[in-house]
Amino acid sequence: MRLANCAGDIIVLKCTRRHKCTLYSYHSHTPVGRPLDTTEIIHYSTLIVGDFNLSCIDWDLVDNLSHGQNIPSLPKSLIDFSRVNCFYQVNRIKNQENRILDLVFFNNDILKVKVETSTQVLSRIDPLHPPFDISFSLDDKATKLLDSNPNHIRYNYSKANYTAVNNFLDNVDWSEKLSTHDDVNKMVEILYSVIRSSIELYVPKISKKNNHKYPPGINKTLIKLINEKEKVRLRHKKYKNPSDEISLKLLKKRCDKHSIESYNSYIERSENNVKAHSKYFWSFMKFKKQNKAHALPATMTRNNVEISGGNKICNTFASHFSKIANINTDSVK
Repeated sequence: MRLANCAGDIIVLKCTRRHKCTLYSYHSHTPVGRPLDTTEIIHYSTLIVGDFNLSCIDWDLVDNLSHGQNIPSLPKSLIDFSRVNCFYQVNRIKNQENRILDLVFFNNDILKVKVETSTQVLSRIDPLHPPFDISFSLDDKATKLLDSNPNHIRYNYSKANYTAVNNFLDNVDWSEKLSTHDDVNKMVEILYSVIRSSIELYVPKISKKNNHKYPPGINKTLIKLINEKEKVRLRHKKYKNPSDEISLKLLKKRCDKHSIESYNSYIERSENNVKAHSKYFWSFMKFKKQNKAHALPATMTRNNVEISGGNKICNTFASHFSKIANINTDSVK
């Protein structure tokens, strides 16, 4: 595969979240003592395409290869690299020798990659390197993520300029706007239109990210640890690497430690600020209602008696705390 102004045998395309792409071109005559630096590109959605010329690999059987199987060192290094960094070889178009020399690696599970025989021939076809087209499409999971619009815009009414809003509404000539309409519904639409205009002008907007996966109070450090632990867990489940098992145990201990520290810090902060800033408590309650995995329990137990139903549970809490309040009041007197 060749690109314009690019004579390299291996092409790496790195795509970041902000739709920026970086093109890397590596040549087959790269000196042996000069290793290629892949530590940067493997952390992005990366496409690697090139003529690797490894005819000894049958890619239909790679997934079933065992670690103890006798494989030449160079193909084995490539297979190990793809497994460790979660790359998948997606080209299955064979040449006239029933081999695959041009390989296509990709490391994104959400995007679907499709490699097909090219119908548009731009140059003389090399029988050992049949031309192909690469296309991408979103699966159902990615489509739902995009439709949910996690980074949607909200109005920050707490910082609105209400003086300007009042002046704007006071200067509206309602008689002129409504006198030409006899339909009440049309008048209501005009009213709402004016109100929306005042909001657009004098209420600032913020980009609010919906993050209902984690409960409130979880800090970014803990979220990164949880994500890293999940990656290692999936990798260990797939490849059974002993080093991954050790890393997984260490990450579990770190997650448990940070989870306890984060929870205790959140509880202390909520208790200290419950009077002045009750949002900490209500954000926790809102999370419980919206997230089924962390929903409030349907039944609770007090003095070995099971209590069910929202009203009964609330009344039981009220009775319990009222007794504590009365005891504290009597002791003060």
